[in-house]
Amino acid sequence: MASSGLTDPVESTIEHQGSEWDQVNPLHLEQAIRSNFEGITLVGELDLSPDSELYLQAQSVVRRALGKGQLDSLAATYPAALITFLVAEGIYRYRGGAYWDQLSLDPPLQVNQTTKVGRSFLASLEGLSLETFSSVRLEENALPFVMPILLHGGIPLYSAPDLWLLLLAELNSGLDEADQVLAKWNRSRWGLVSLDKPVQRFLRHGGVFAVDLLQRMIDLIEYVGELGRDEASSGGTTNLASYAGIPAYLVDALLQGGQIQRTRGGRLPRPRVMLDPYSGEGPTMILPPFAGASQDDRWFLRWGSDSESVAASRVEERELPLEPADQWTVALGSTGREWSRGGVEGLKVFFFDRRTGELLIDQRRIRTNNVLALSNRSVRFLQADSEEGLRIHEEFPEATGSWTGWILHAIDLHGIRKFRLREGGDDESSRLINVSAVGEQPALLDVPLEGVSDSFGRPVFSAPPALTVDTSTVPAASWDVRFRFDDGLVTE
Repeated sequence: MASSGLTDPVESTIEHQGSEWDQVNPLHLEQAIRSNFEGITLVGELDLSPDSELYLQAQSVVRRALGKGQLDSLAATYPAALITFLVAEGIYRYRGGAYWDQLSLDPPLQVNQTTKVGRSFLASLEGLSLETFSSVRLEENALPFVMPILLHGGIPLYSAPDLWLLLLAELNSGLDEADQVLAKWNRSRWGLVSLDKPVQRFLRHGGVFAVDLLQRMIDLIEYVGELGRDEASSGGTTNLASYAGIPAYLVDALLQGGQIQRTRGGRLPRPRVMLDPYSGEGPTMILPPFAGASQDDRWFLRWGSDSESVAASRVEERELPLEPADQWTVALGSTGREWSRGGVEGLKVFFFDRRTGELLIDQRRIRTNNVLALSNRSVRFLQADSEEGLRIHEEFPEATGSWTGWILHAIDLHGIRKFRLREGGDDESSRLINVSAVGEQPALLDVPLEGVSDSFGRPVFSAPPALTVDTSTVPAASWDVRFRFDDGLVTE
């Protein structure tokens, strides 16, 4: 686990800057802090660095309130300040399981006071309609107060080096997309074992913020690897952090972690599970061509106790009909690489992207507003906090063959942040599904040539395709587009 040797950015800012806000009415500061919460899901989405105005305002409010003995009224009077202060302290002061005794408070909180502050934190989250992660606490038997504090913060400074090391290893293996990396880690019992618990929980339950942050970290590794560490950091950590769109302490952790080389492993074709909603049949596994395939190379598909193999091709994709299973695993013989795809763990449900027909990599965190749900007839789709069913946008003909008894629905998830799945009347089978779509994900408008791909299994277009991005929720100026070529050239 982490043993951070990083420079502590907290100590140098606490004393001499905190007093600046002590002359301002704390109620006015509370209003200013609260105005930053609009539109966020996790508090760590805000700039909570130790020298940020937001953190120093919150620190001033909380310290003064505690100094006046206002412990019991924190949630009612200063909820935003309390949340901001505790989450920021978690990011920068958490140390290997220790939290409360690391806070920048003098005198430190007593044990009975930490319980009151923790309860005030949860009450503040509820009062401001922020996630309390109560289901995570029950699922993982986690600490009731520290867990949501750290989960709202994301990746603690102390834990950052271990995450960078794990990401570097994944890029060396050929993975370069956050969704793929997260899905791999979540499928394996040991995928996240080298990371501290707060980071594991953030990556599992942090929603779109976690996916986006992880992708930015992957992009930063590649950017630094392409330019070289000295050139990439020549403009300073702050500028590099602004370019990457991640906190400066994460950039520092990467740059202080030793030599960063060009890390991308060889690209390998990625199998896909696809569904044609109008076929009346189940999904199929699409096995792309592989330029390095030998005459004896084969794809091996396993599900349950069954298996099947098919010869790999250098030029043509292969298509295998799938039978119902919890998970399908496909391996490409000579490479030693394998991919696993499946539905919601423990339930007979598979979610597909309606626009593309492709099985979603992460089945517990949906990142699009329009999905196709292929489910057994016994599964119910319910609101998160009631027995009311979800609105079914469209229902397709019932599947046939080995998928008899399965139904395909189109579900509209606009305005829904989470919902429940339940099989029959068994409450123990209930699963909470998070919806973290912020508008629609970027997509190519044009359709590739049917049955044509390059030597890496990538689609081929008859003309340069158009890319569409959703600017209804994310301003156009906030989108960055990078084009990466096989020779390492990157343009923006």
